[in-house]
Amino acid sequence: NSLEFFQGKAEKKKEYSNNELVRFHSFLSPIAYEIGSEMHCSTKTGNITNNTYYISSSDSRVAQNYLDRIIESKNQEQLSTVYTKACFQWALTSFSQNKIGLDKIVIDNISPKPLKVLFLNESDKISATSNNLNFPNINWQDLIYVADVEVCRTGGHLRAYKIIKLYTEETFLAEDNDDENLLIKTSNS
Repeated sequence: NSLEFFQGKAEKKKEYSNNELVRFHSFLSPIAYEIGSEMHCSTKTGNITNNTYYISSSDSRVAQNYLDRIIESKNQEQLSTVYTKACFQWALTSFSQNKIGLDKIVIDNISPKPLKVLFLNESDKISATSNNLNFPNINWQDLIYVADVEVCRTGGHLRAYKIIKLYTEETFLAEDNDDENLLIKTSNS
């Protein structure tokens, strides 16, 4: 099964997309660092239980570490990649000029980890860190933004996202997301 593969205990039975890997990583997150916790998952056909899985927090951490390596190696294959209309959400922000490097975003379809964000132009940065006129009562940190993004790497590792263009008119609330994959890869170099 997939869990055993992600723990390094079984052969790969299928090819996983980056999106599937990220989703499985997120699925394991609730118990991964809650020591002693476990998750019980069952698959059923009608009233018949086909499989039941018990996932401990330590098994979850092992699988997440393996998933991190797989996701990283898939991302390493693409040295410079531009994504069109990728959805991102703020993970960490700093309002202090003295704390450089604390502004981080998450783009789930690329990596579950928050990464530093750079903006190609200052007006997009201001738009992404200001209240949105379409959502006057919502904090800008709680919105999902749509942007063209370049993934920045050093030494083969994901280091930062560079926002090339922000589509402010396409900003939306997290709960409005119908979980469709809005990410379109446009170029490799």
